Amino acid sequence: MLLFGPPGGGKSHLAAAIGLALIENGWRVLFTRTTDLVQKLQLARRELNLEAAINRLDRFDLLILDDLAYVTKDQAETSVLFELISARYERRSMLITANQPFGEWNKVFPDPAMTLAAIDRLVHHATIVEMNVESYRRRTALERKRGPGRPPSHATIKTVADCRSATIRLQQNSCARQSARRSSTRRDTDSSSRLPRLPTQIDALHASSHDCIVGYS
Repeated sequence: MLLFGPPGGGKSHLAAAIGLALIENGWRVLFTRTTDLVQKLQLARRELNLEAAINRLDRFDLLILDDLAYVTKDQAETSVLFELISARYERRSMLITANQPFGEWNKVFPDPAMTLAAIDRLVHHATIVEMNVESYRRRTALERKRGPGRPPSHATIKTVADCRSATIRLQQNSCARQSARRSSTRRDTDSSSRLPRLPTQIDALHASSHDCIVGYS
């Protein structure tokens, strides 16, 4: 999985949440900043122990590399990152977050050929998510600057209003279905079977609407 988006969009939080969910279901996951792991692999290469260091990472079902774009080819031998990607290709899973598109990845790897080879391996089986959203840090700073007692931003009002509107529509649909079922039951008085309760999807949509309101208020 590849998560792209500007800084503050929640890429790292989403990656951590996915990793935590997998851990809770019995998978082994390692979350690390890409720069930290690259430094460790560089040290292993200098000690002629790179292959063993990469093999030790095989015990993790998912390797989460956070902020890949902050690794630059100015750091010594960042080709270790390519060797890690190649070693896990079609063998183990990876989740990478980056705030720069593929076109800027030539700043990460030592040469264009290695850049293309790394991207080719990563996108082969990947799910790519673009998170082009407003920075949560910026929004929090603006809310703090505005101070208490001031109305929320226009975007927040719109989002909350949309969620409440969705909840109202769901409630209206629920009432309409219940009314239709009561009418059907009255018409079919000889039937001993009762109509089923509302689908669980309605409850799920109610919950998601409330979550939306909480998340943006």
